[in-house]
Amino acid sequence: MSRKVFLSFLGTSIYKPTFYVATGQNENEVRSTRFIQEALIDHFCKDFTQDDIIIILTTSDAHHNWDRDVHYDNNNKENVLYDGLKTRIEKLKLNATYTNLPIPDGKSTNEIWNIFQKTYNAIGNCDELIFDITHGFRSLPMLNMVLINYAKLLKNISVKGIYYGNYEARYKLGEQTYSPIWDLKDFERLQEWTNSAQLFVKAGYAERISELMKENRIQGANQINEFCQEVLTNRCIRLTEGSSSIAIKNMLTATKDEDIHPVIRPIFELIEKEFSDYDEKNVLNGLLAVKWCIAHDLIQQGYTIMSEFLPTYILNFVEEDFVNKASRGTVNGILGISGKVEKFNFTEDIKKEQIRILNKVVAMPYFKELCQRNRSINAQNRDDINHGGFRPNPKSYKDLKTELVEKFKKLKDVIDKIEKYRITHAPKSL
Repeated sequence: MSRKVFLSFLGTSIYKPTFYVATGQNENEVRSTRFIQEALIDHFCKDFTQDDIIIILTTSDAHHNWDRDVHYDNNNKENVLYDGLKTRIEKLKLNATYTNLPIPDGKSTNEIWNIFQKTYNAIGNCDELIFDITHGFRSLPMLNMVLINYAKLLKNISVKGIYYGNYEARYKLGEQTYSPIWDLKDFERLQEWTNSAQLFVKAGYAERISELMKENRIQGANQINEFCQEVLTNRCIRLTEGSSSIAIKNMLTATKDEDIHPVIRPIFELIEKEFSDYDEKNVLNGLLAVKWCIAHDLIQQGYTIMSEFLPTYILNFVEEDFVNKASRGTVNGILGISGKVEKFNFTEDIKKEQIRILNKVVAMPYFKELCQRNRSINAQNRDDINHGGFRPNPKSYKDLKTELVEKFKKLKDVIDKIEKYRITHAPKSL
């Protein structure tokens, strides 16, 4: 069962009283306190139940601020009377459990790791965390950010807030002086955006970044995940139509007019580059999809999409329906026998239609080179992958990827020549 957890490091100083104010909080609602923890707990933990917990981490030097009501001020060489944090929490009369967790000083790498492990062990699965990073040794606030990502992965925690009470940024309102509480959760959110964008750019995984966009009410955010799923499942018709990729381009263009945090916008620009070359209803989208597969280590998908691109491209060039099963079978048949029509095995019922299509196909520019590319793409490697390597001398992942890159480059060279031919031989308009 998940809990609400407040987690804070307690420092060693003889703190001076101030009025801490959180964002959106009315100054008239706050009261003076020496402890940022008291202000945060009073504001954010009022709904905590007996199943929830407040954890205060203290070094041996900071422990006096937890359970003593008399504190020695080294600067003034005198005792100072004020409630320790434990007493202050008791006076809030909360339902939640509260406890002190002793930690090392953090003055060595081993001690920092010890703090990390103790803090991590105090967190339960699916806990909802509120972090206070105001006090502690210099490395501890940074440790918290690392801990958050680690616990999000292994314990599926969520973070409700990361707070810093800035005593030094005091401001006056009337006769009273207040200290702001900064909400730093956006930095944790930026880390999540960064991790999600990296997953997308490096591995082609878009589910989380799509969710983040939807959480920010960005219209069409689901299209990014849809495109990635189309590639993963070899939805070549959809990729050729380009509906998802165009929707992504439109969505990213629209976000330029939206109120998006400046540090998030470069992530959107990075994603936009991935889709800049896609066009609507363009068979060349298939080549872009293969390029995507290579960039994201989707080797099996790369071979399949590249193989299916060939008959699609040829039928489109000769202005035939590239979705028609019989037409694709005819083109695949002639490619499989290297363009030798005399060896083609005609189907009696559709022979006339096959002859009509073949006459157009074999007359294509660079058709023989397309036959060579087809044989190179489909011979051995595609079967090797699709049959799980159950064959004599199966190839390694490294060889399959290296050859995919080589075969893609050679195929693209032929397609570039055909496209150049198409442009130079296009009928001139009057």
